[in-house]
Amino acid sequence: MDKGDVVRMAATSAAKAIIKLFPPESTRLIYRNLEEILEKAKWKGKVGILDTFKTFVPTAKTQVADQLGETLPKVEAAMHDTKSEVRPLTRSITGF
Repeated sequence: MDKGDVVRMAATSAAKAIIKLFPPESTRLIYRNLEEILEKAKWKGKVGILDTFKTFVPTAKTQVADQLGETLPKVEAAMHDTKSEVRPLTRSITGF
């Protein structure tokens, strides 16, 4: 692994650990912030954000379902990213 992979893996682990600290009731707030980052991020950031969205599903299914109407259009926009790493993640989130 090169230095970039080590840093990416550490950042991903840290982000997931921090996200898991939030209660299910904070899903709306977290999703709005993640959506804002998703719109501005480059492809590696998009991959991280899309993966982070999935972190909430096991513990906050109802809250995630409540946010899908606002979140899916932004995730769908990321589907059109030309990087092959981004498209599969958007498909796994949307089911398309």
